[in-house]
Amino acid sequence: MSEYRLSELLDMGIIQKMADTHYRATGIPIGIIDAIDDAVLVGSGWQEICVRFHRAALLSLQRCRESDNYIKSHLVEGQSCHYRCKNGLNDIGIPIIVAGRHLATMFLGQFFYEEEEPEREYFIQQADEYGFDRDEYLAALDHVPRFSHEKVNNMLEYDKVLTVFIADLAERSLQKMQAEEETRASERKFHTILDQAYQFIALLSTEGRIQEANRTVLQFGGIEDNCATGKLFWETSWWSHSPELRKKIRDSVHKVVRGEFIRFEATHPATDGTLQYVDLSLKPVRNPTGAVVLLIAEARDISEQKRVEQALELSNLVVENSQVVLFRWKAVEGWPVVMVSRNVSQFGYTPEEFLSGTLHYASIIHPEDLDRVIREVRYFSTRGVSHTHHEYRIIAKDGRVHWVVERSLVERNNKGEIDFFQGVVIDTTERRHMEEELVKAQKLESVGLLAGGIAHDFNNILTGILGNASLAKMLFSPQDRAYAYVSNIESAAYRAKDLTLQFLTFSKGGAPIKKPVNSVELIRNNTQLALSGLKSTCELSVPDDLRIVEVDEGQISQVINNLIINADQAMPRGGVIRVVCENVETSASNGLPLKEGSYVRVSVSDQGAGITAEHRGKIFDPYFTTKDRGHGLGLASAYAIMKKHAGHICVDSKPGAGATFTIYLPASDAATAITTEEPATAAAGSGRILVMDDEPLVRMVTGEMLEHMGYDVEFAQNGEEALAMYGAARESGVPFDAVIMDLTVPGGMGGREAIQRIREINPNVRAIVSSGYSDDPVMANHLNYGFAGVVVKPYDLGELGAQLERVLRKQE
Repeated sequence: MSEYRLSELLDMGIIQKMADTHYRATGIPIGIIDAIDDAVLVGSGWQEICVRFHRAALLSLQRCRESDNYIKSHLVEGQSCHYRCKNGLNDIGIPIIVAGRHLATMFLGQFFYEEEEPEREYFIQQADEYGFDRDEYLAALDHVPRFSHEKVNNMLEYDKVLTVFIADLAERSLQKMQAEEETRASERKFHTILDQAYQFIALLSTEGRIQEANRTVLQFGGIEDNCATGKLFWETSWWSHSPELRKKIRDSVHKVVRGEFIRFEATHPATDGTLQYVDLSLKPVRNPTGAVVLLIAEARDISEQKRVEQALELSNLVVENSQVVLFRWKAVEGWPVVMVSRNVSQFGYTPEEFLSGTLHYASIIHPEDLDRVIREVRYFSTRGVSHTHHEYRIIAKDGRVHWVVERSLVERNNKGEIDFFQGVVIDTTERRHMEEELVKAQKLESVGLLAGGIAHDFNNILTGILGNASLAKMLFSPQDRAYAYVSNIESAAYRAKDLTLQFLTFSKGGAPIKKPVNSVELIRNNTQLALSGLKSTCELSVPDDLRIVEVDEGQISQVINNLIINADQAMPRGGVIRVVCENVETSASNGLPLKEGSYVRVSVSDQGAGITAEHRGKIFDPYFTTKDRGHGLGLASAYAIMKKHAGHICVDSKPGAGATFTIYLPASDAATAITTEEPATAAAGSGRILVMDDEPLVRMVTGEMLEHMGYDVEFAQNGEEALAMYGAARESGVPFDAVIMDLTVPGGMGGREAIQRIREINPNVRAIVSSGYSDDPVMANHLNYGFAGVVVKPYDLGELGAQLERVLRKQE
């Protein structure tokens, strides 16, 4: 103990009692003050003039402390220091020295000698200076005791002996505390040495019970302290594998208690179940009389080869639950395995299958990769390298293919030839899948950068085509050949419209407009619709209790349509398409990239030729197709739609065994589905309509269609013109009955901004928003942006007329 205080070494309560007895016997005030922080440890008989006055006022207290410090600085061991304090009283100090350190000071004081008379004028002056009540202060002065020099000297002789006595008691206490600390330090050192010792060491009682065991070996054996301490040595788990060995150790302990030294070879199970060979010894420890009081058990590893194997097994524990498989195999034909970690079971195999020779490592490498790997090994063999790196596929026991990375160290003989490969095999299948998903997402994003603009421009062109076609059909009767030609143009335009919808699927703005939808009707109706005109038939399994789903009905209809058409195209001569639906719950353990929750799973299976492993990785890429029909956007758009729905789409296929595409649709918490209103049919009308669009072709054909229906039409090519014309019309007293505005105008004001400005003129304006960007948020939530209706480009005469009639009727 480098730092200690008197109060830590002695019971100050007992010293206080001694001080009280001292005061009662002598009448001399006494106190003991800590020499380190001036704390009062003991006090008895302190006078009122000191307690009430001198140590109660700041200025007089400062003088008291100066007096204490003076005495402290002039103390000499074994001697006393006399001092007239700065407040006019006598004090005497005696040091208490413990082990050479000044720990405290015994003070005798606040008295006068009988031979001296206090100078009252000095104390009166002091009372006034400190602000004391003069009468009360002088009364306290009169109570200060007086002693003769002889009595004080006699008392000093006693108190010097008393301080020596107190110091001796404190030093004895200090020595005891130091001895206890040294004992504890010695025990800590012993346990540290014991715990750090690599070999097995245990202390046993004469009954054979474990009293101590080094922690290193306890941990190596996988045993907790409380599981070993107090147990009979032969009943611990170290020897649990062999009843014969337990009996031998028990008999040996009894012999050692009689004074013998026993040593023999033994085995004990390691944490991985293998047996370790040790040199076990049992030694007696005798007391001075020769009696055996303790036994020491030691065990040493006796085989260098066993220590190497043990280290490898310990390393295996680190990787058992990882994707990293440790291996060691011979560099001969087939690469027979001489060591493999147990987590090779992730591929369905057991270590025993390799170690017994039933399997060689080369036999599980994918046949398409084996020749390449052999060539790479031969190349490394001739280059004198110390390590190798390969990436290839292996075939698991269940037939599944895994991509792996192999990193090996090579061991060469004295001829420089490779004898062994030793290293790790890491399953990278999941990483490759993630990389493929990233590449796929990047491809979709790159398509999406162009898709929105292309679809918009294309829809403007299609609006002209569809509008003119619908107008042209009005000029012919259904029996005319021209009517059929125009109908063909119309059908082609609608097919082109479907293509633009698939383009928009990839655009960044293509967020689904989700609502609760009846999944039974959604799947049945779209399956039957998609099958129209196809060679294939369908087996449909849709349970009546299928959950309501939270989806964009139009987009999911597109997914189902694409999957049915894809299945049909996989069977050129026709076949049976099986559609199976069911409610499922997903969790993290399913291994699906989905949030935990409820889903509707829809599987579409065909009887086609199946999909090769090479093509499976590209099946959802834009423009990828192996068929002579289609444009390669069907599955890509299905993939994009499912991503945006927080759902999932995947494929399972083997060559020659058909393919199954599965989608997961998020279930809805809604109790009922929201039904879609049937659009109203177009009707003749009247009124003034303002059409704003930057495309002359769209303005022209829209005007023609509106005039055909009976409306008067005026045109604006941007929002600025529309705003001016709308305001002028209201001021003239001939306002517009409705406004049809294009959502976006390159380089000018589009409908989004213009509607806000027009609503400032007329809050009740009847406005319809029109755009080729059918997935824009304004198109999906037009009411929130101030529009009364919406018409998506391309539109025909019927669609335009129905929407305009609905808006005008709604606000009558």
